[in-house]
Amino acid sequence: MERKKELLNFGLHMAKMMNKKGINAVVASMLLILIVIVAIAIIWFYLKPAVSETGDELSSAGNCVELVLNAEECKYVYTENTNLKTSQISLFVRRNAADVELKDIKFFFTDKDGKSHVFDSSGILNENVQLDMGETKLYGFSTIGENNYFIPKSVEIFAVIGEDNKICNSLSGIVECRETNVEPGCADFEQGGELNLFDFLNFTNTFNGNYLRADLNKDRLLNIFDYQAFTSGYDKGCNCPPEDTCSP
Repeated sequence: MERKKELLNFGLHMAKMMNKKGINAVVASMLLILIVIVAIAIIWFYLKPAVSETGDELSSAGNCVELVLNAEECKYVYTENTNLKTSQISLFVRRNAADVELKDIKFFFTDKDGKSHVFDSSGILNENVQLDMGETKLYGFSTIGENNYFIPKSVEIFAVIGEDNKICNSLSGIVECRETNVEPGCADFEQGGELNLFDFLNFTNTFNGNYLRADLNKDRLLNIFDYQAFTSGYDKGCNCPPEDTCSP
């Protein structure tokens, strides 16, 4: 601010000198040039922040256009009974090969009642949530209890990029979520002969500990489909062997 005042005062001083009588034509020309230079400097001081900010916005907008995330195959299973209400959601996300720093992904779910539910990387079941260039990854979400439980109707995803965590507009649009049928798995993890909340907690701890006992669909992988197998088994009252109530 002080710098701007100094330049302005200098310009006014030059103008006053030009009003004095008997001034040389060459000197007058030099003074005019100096006044123009000072005026340009003053204008640039005011415009520079706006120009710089506009340039940053254009750069971010360009990165948003380059980076494309596609949401695919949104599926869910849910459980509703007196002891437990849960929904397990799986969603494939495909990223193009654009070399843009992806900081996070925002998942905007809309439920059957039209309410919105927002997740970011902190609410994903995956151990590794980073989505690399050209990669397709399956993401899983779990909701439990009266306050968090919902049945998804659709989902829309948004990329978060750059140091300022800019949220880009969605380019893939809204994707419909569909209920899926998963072969029910053994849900009596406490092996107490009945199913309750402790079975769910035991399964969650086993899954988070990367123990293959939680591999309920027997594909040698721990992912959202094991959660879906558990909730499906819980809903159907599936006990563990030797008294497997879900066996044909």
